[in-house]
Amino acid sequence: MKKLATLVLGALALSVGSAQSNVIKIASVSPLSGPQSGLGTAIQQGAQMAIEDAQARFQQLGFQLQFAPQDDQANPDVGVAVARRIVNDPDLLGIVGHLNSGVAIPASEIYKDTNLTPIRKSHQPHSPKLRQQETPSGVVLHQLEETIAQQPA
Repeated sequence: MKKLATLVLGALALSVGSAQSNVIKIASVSPLSGPQSGLGTAIQQGAQMAIEDAQARFQQLGFQLQFAPQDDQANPDVGVAVARRIVNDPDLLGIVGHLNSGVAIPASEIYKDTNLTPIRKSHQPHSPKLRQQETPSGVVLHQLEETIAQQPA
């Protein structure tokens, strides 16, 4: 959980300069319904806990964090529709997810030309297809995650 909180804070630090208001929204995008909802709900809850832990620090900086969980149903078409909604929200600066590479790859086509910061907590950072489509901040976060993983707990 500490690693996820650090990643969320790192994502926000990279993106906060582009915030148009004092609201910073972070979305988690995972399957919240269907056969993989157990994993998706765990991702949602972990992201929510990290955001709640960071809330006071960001309030001191004049920002209000808001959590925006999204259900991609582990379905590529739904994932792309969710990605389109996300990129049209100017206050939404970070994304935790998608769980499945079959959803993340087509959704990454929507995210790739934005300043959104993706945080992926599964095998996906090692997917060559996703690596080619990463935003610059996403690549930085993968490097940050690797550095954090090497630190003692």
